[in-house]
Amino acid sequence: MRYNTDHATKGASNDKFRIAMFVSLCLFLLFLITVFPGCIYYIPFSSPPDLSTCTRLEIQYAPSTLSYFVRCGDPQKLLTLAEKNYIQSLKTFVVDDQERIKPFAKDVSLGSYKAHIWWGGLSIGRAVYIDCYRNKKHVAFFGVFGDLIITKDRAWFRYPWGLPNLQIIEPPEILSFRLRDDCAGNLESLYVSGSALLLGKDFFGRDAKAYPEPTEWCDVIVRGFRNAYFIDDDGIRRRSYSEEAISRMFTCPSLRERVDLEHQRARPNESSSPKEPTPLLESHYAMNPNCGPNSAPDMVLLFETKAGWNQHGGPELFTFDNHNPHGGCVLLNDGTVKFIRTTEEFQQVRWK
Repeated sequence: MRYNTDHATKGASNDKFRIAMFVSLCLFLLFLITVFPGCIYYIPFSSPPDLSTCTRLEIQYAPSTLSYFVRCGDPQKLLTLAEKNYIQSLKTFVVDDQERIKPFAKDVSLGSYKAHIWWGGLSIGRAVYIDCYRNKKHVAFFGVFGDLIITKDRAWFRYPWGLPNLQIIEPPEILSFRLRDDCAGNLESLYVSGSALLLGKDFFGRDAKAYPEPTEWCDVIVRGFRNAYFIDDDGIRRRSYSEEAISRMFTCPSLRERVDLEHQRARPNESSSPKEPTPLLESHYAMNPNCGPNSAPDMVLLFETKAGWNQHGGPELFTFDNHNPHGGCVLLNDGTVKFIRTTEEFQQVRWK
């Protein structure tokens, strides 16, 4: 009997100890959550938001529609005051076209769960906030932050290849401004990351006394892109730029969008269907041979033109036709990109 009493007492003590440990753990977690709101905690078996039955998306861009879509160039140089005011007036966008929602829903379903994270611990930056509805019923809310999605219950999903169809649900009224900004981004990439020679240095960081020869400036930049490598987390040496990425940086996004739309509208069994584009590179940008590293900061260095390669020359090559509404981008010697809309603006640009 003595043994049974001692055994019962010991069991009761163990139960009290377990309860105390459990309470202590809960208090500790509560402390972490309160003091460190950015801390991550894991909850297994979470799935990405299911948008397969969604009939409507309500979308907002942060920190604002203007800041989200115009990020490569200076808005003062790329947009008129009326265009800026118009973009700033756009707040919430509604998508109820199932042909646009379905591809995006497929992208979202492919996310891999990583963790749960407090909203307060995330640096917002540029983001897309999406409310999802099935008829009138609200079914999901999440934010898109680059290559990750965070849901309303703070589940974190990673998308290593991004969300390719995020652009499909972008508002059509913003398309021309985004393409203009993307074009400015191309010129900035060619100026900065495409070739260090365009900054007065060669690919080994040594000072160079001139820009590339105008007759081979595209070739020089392509060699630089192809020779750029990085070491990944597994220690494998990989190319920094794919051939597709290189090709896209030399082509005006507005023209590329038109070609893509033509391909989408074409019926593949018809004899009039467009052929697959050849893999040969072409450039919608030309170089001003009069501009050197020591030229005036506001002199044109690169500018938009018709398709070609290693094109170089002056204002006779400039085109207004790549964009809609009409206009073209010029990159100045100091790295600034401007959008030229009229003959009057064009005549004010420095070429010599």
